[in-house]
Order: sequence, then C-alpha cells, then structure tokens
Amino acid sequence: MQKVSIVMCTYNGEAYLKEQIDSLLNQTLPFYELIIQDDRSTDDTCHIVEEYSRNHPERRIKLYVNKVRKGYNQNFLSALQLATGDYIAISDQDDVWFPNKLETVIAKMNGYHLSLSNSIIVIDGKEAGPIQRPLPPRVSPLYAVIYPRACGHGLVFDKAVQQRLAKYTQEEVRYDLLVAPIGASLGPILYIEQPFVYWRRHKEAATFAHHFLHKNKGQLDRYKKAFSALFNKDNRERTRRFFALLAQTEFDSPAANKAVKQMAKGSLTGILATCLLCLKHFKEFANPKSKSPQLILRLRAFFTPLFFIRDQGEAVVTLR
Repeated sequence: MQKVSIVMCTYNGEAYLKEQIDSLLNQTLPFYELIIQDDRSTDDTCHIVEEYSRNHPERRIKLYVNKVRKGYNQNFLSALQLATGDYIAISDQDDVWFPNKLETVIAKMNGYHLSLSNSIIVIDGKEAGPIQRPLPPRVSPLYAVIYPRACGHGLVFDKAVQQRLAKYTQEEVRYDLLVAPIGASLGPILYIEQPFVYWRRHKEAATFAHHFLHKNKGQLDRYKKAFSALFNKDNRERTRRFFALLAQTEFDSPAANKAVKQMAKGSLTGILATCLLCLKHFKEFANPKSKSPQLILRLRAFFTPLFFIRDQGEAVVTLR
C-alpha cells in the first residue's frame, strides 16, 4: 500500500483546526503521517495539535514549530520537505476533506507525478459551488506552466516532485503556483474535476479578491485587461522572476521548456514568442467538453501568457 503524507501549515488556526483534523483522521485511506508546521501561532493552535498527537499516537501526527516566522509560502515550501511518504497531499488548516479524497485520488494517479482535484467553495458558511476550471483531464506541461490553475489543498504529488522542489524552500513565491509547474516538469498532470474539499474562503485572504475579481467579467473586458497588463511594470517583473525560478528546473517537455525560458527574459519579444507557441499548441489548452469554435480556442491560447501577467503577476512573487 502506498504511504501518503499530509502536510499542513498553521498560523492562528484554532477556529477551524479541529474540524479539519477530524476530516483527515476519517479518510477511508488512512494517511501514513500528518505533518503540521506552525508559523509561531499566538493562539491555541499548537495545543490543539499536541492534544491530537497524544490522543492518536498510532496516527503519526507530528508538530514542528518554526523558530522565526517564515510566512505562508516559505512555511509550506519548507514543510513539504519533511514528508517521508510515497505521496504528499497538501492541506490547509481550515478546510474540510471529503472522506474518500485520498483513496480516490491515489487510485487515479497511476502514471502521474502530480494531480489537481476540485473543491467546493464555502463563503460565510454557505456553499458557493465548485471551482470552475476549464481544464482537460490530462493537463499538458505547457498549459500547466503558462497558466497554473492550482490551489495548494487540491495538490497530491510523489517524491520525484518533492525532490525537485527542495531547491525552492527559501523563495518568496506563491507556493501552489510553483508546485504545479514543477510537477509538470516531469510530465502531464492529472486534473480530477470531482470535488473532494470544502474550501473555506475568507474575505480578508489575499487570494480571495483575486478569485472573484475577474468572475462574471465580459470576455472583451478580460482580453483588454490582459493586453493592458503588458504595460504594468510590476506585474511584468513579478512574472519574469517567477519564470526565472522555474528556469532553474529542466522540463521534460520541449515546448514547456522553451516557454519558461522565453518568459524568463521578461521582454516583449519573449512574451510574444510564448503567445505564438501557445497558439501553435492551442489544442492542449482546450477542454474536450468545450463547444467553442476553433477561432476562440486559438485566441484564448494566444492570450494565456498575458492572462498570467494580468492575474498571477499581481502577487506571484514578492518584489523587494
């Protein structure tokens, strides 16, 4: 049987932590270990974890406390290296997992190094529906690199991905947007449209505004904003730095490798070349269920690098 490590990072998470840990303990495929790395909480978070560890000694619940605050992203990137299982599943501190999450996902991962599954969004205690991701079930490395649509809590990956992530533990980069492309450096990633997590969203969270900022916007407006992002100096620079980080890893896919190196230049010519590369591979960007005409599919593929600059360029890395 495959051993699955769950990695959770905490910071002042006492409000919902028990509910989440209970959902992990109730998995139909028991986890091998639960690693919780705390980022200097000032509430009862650590006491709660210690209590669970004492009450469930057979479940290998391990608490690590940072000597100094690392922040959200470095906390996760370093905590992932503590896992010793065959597979690693990422958990937030305030979600609730469906009981069959691990069993179903692990059963589907044969031949894949990384998978991304869906979630049900919960806002103020009310379900707001699943995340809408127009992704094919087999996401090409090029698509995964140019526009990663990953949320950390939906990611499960193997030790080969963990090893490739080891060099990034000190980087100030959105950890989930890094993990997915690094997984794709080893091949296509698996997308499971079925939701397995109740994803609790908080309006004060940094990613909340981004998720809903572009929702229900007109298509023409979205393309206009994507084009305008080319002239946003900070977005362009954050995007360049992100792809420069990715360029430290060699991708098995020639197209993905080329796209990473072109985007890492940060120049208009490099970005345009990547747009043309995406246009050439436009079929990789289309959901098989899509009924859109080919002209629209080609346009979306061409604009995908600009969508990254517009959306993820807002906060993908920290500018200093």
